Amino acid sequence: MYRVMDAYFAGTAPFRQAKRREDFPDAFVWQTILDLAEVHNPLYVVSADKGVLAAAREIKNAVVHESLENFVASEPFQTVLRRHFASTNFKAILELLPGHLEGVASVFANELVDALVGQTVRSRNIPGETSEAMISGVGNPTDLVLNLNAAVDHGDGLVVIPFSLQTECLLDYAIFKADFYTLPEEKSDRISTSELNRHYYSAEEEYALRVEGRLSVEVDADSLKESDLSKDDLLSILDDGEIKIDAIELIEVV
Repeated sequence: MYRVMDAYFAGTAPFRQAKRREDFPDAFVWQTILDLAEVHNPLYVVSADKGVLAAAREIKNAVVHESLENFVASEPFQTVLRRHFASTNFKAILELLPGHLEGVASVFANELVDALVGQTVRSRNIPGETSEAMISGVGNPTDLVLNLNAAVDHGDGLVVIPFSLQTECLLDYAIFKADFYTLPEEKSDRISTSELNRHYYSAEEEYALRVEGRLSVEVDADSLKESDLSKDDLLSILDDGEIKIDAIELIEVV
């Protein structure tokens, strides 16, 4: 209020002359603009009032537009708008994923082989002194579950999603020959053995494994910046993207 009165008597902006009462409404707006200019850089001022526009052009960090149409058409606004479309469309793509889990699983089936082969599995169900085995073969993933609530959006069309699945895997381990012959027939019939050395067999056996980890979904970020993308458009963007295993965090025998 004090600054408005000072400008009123001095005839400074936005008053066109001293003691011009008609400029009082603009004076309060103008002081608000000055306050906002203290904390926003740049400050966008949109007004059809020529007096306010003229005064605003004197503010160093103000970007002035004569209409909302011009402001909306400006590059800074369009950049924010495209970012909004990209975020909205990306969320829509993620919402489509639960209905296309089979496709997702088939896409990174080969990566699952690379990620699991050579990994060590420990379980009391594995016979042998150490109760551990090495994965030597990997089947197709089944029962894929994506935890979309825990998805992390890294921007630029990349999101990382926790997942869990099951798969049949061939496990290799060493078993003491004497221990092998004490196994129940139902168990031993599932094990293929070959000579390892005088005292041990090299054993192979299939196990159902539960696997947890993170997968990444990356799509073309620019293609998401369009408005009014249809479901088919979104699916096409997803099909053109890349789905891969980001990390394996848990392997356990079911």
